[in-house]
Amino acid sequence: MHSEKIGVLDSGIGGLTVVKELQKYLPNEDIIYYGDNINCPYGNKTQTEIIDLTEKILGFFEEKNVKIVVVACNTISSIVKKLSKSYKFLIIDIVSPTAEYISKQDISEIGLIATKFTIGSQIYNTSIEKLNPAQRIIGEDSEELAQKIESVNINVDELNNIIKTHIENITDKSNVKKIILGCTHYPVYQEYFEENAPEIEFINPAKLQAIRVGDVLDKIELISEFTTGNVEIYTTGNKDIYNFIIKKLKIKNIAKITQINK
Repeated sequence: MHSEKIGVLDSGIGGLTVVKELQKYLPNEDIIYYGDNINCPYGNKTQTEIIDLTEKILGFFEEKNVKIVVVACNTISSIVKKLSKSYKFLIIDIVSPTAEYISKQDISEIGLIATKFTIGSQIYNTSIEKLNPAQRIIGEDSEELAQKIESVNINVDELNNIIKTHIENITDKSNVKKIILGCTHYPVYQEYFEENAPEIEFINPAKLQAIRVGDVLDKIELISEFTTGNVEIYTTGNKDIYNFIIKKLKIKNIAKITQINK
């Protein structure tokens, strides 16, 4: 069982930010990554569509016999408890570790930039307020940011302007000191967020999720005893964007990138 792999899923390339953190905290673990790029962004879809797409990916991981699935997507994390069937592997969402971290911070308000679906689901609001009722989320949804980041040919000025607008929309409402990057695509270009608001701490949930995965695997005694740490990537979209993002994030040990029809 210790040789079985970790499954990581996302609507596109954003979940590679989670892979990067998993390699940092769990360097010996082999990873199977599934990016459903052809249907990205999930955040603009209905709940029924998201559940259907997610269950197809989880079926893929059942066939691969993974030991745990890491939901590297905030939108999917917001509906994961509504899945119609159960699975033999544990499923770790990305919202819960972040909510627990935020609830322990000495702040009354925190910003959140995420997809339209994630903001509309109120998943961060309810998760954080349940742990710390004194805290309040200042949410800002984006219908285009994740999709822009999926592009091989990034228009830096356009991307930077979108990020700047979203930050200003939050800071116009509140003097927040921390903003959650509530979509795993966003930390790919975290430097643009920080350049536009150096006084704000931008929280990357991928780091907190990777730590949680390590804690869970250790608790159930499924930490890998092997040292390969290879990453297999499967995508329903174009492989070119993966080569670009892998290089940008400095992800190691890519065994293969396979384009699939799903």
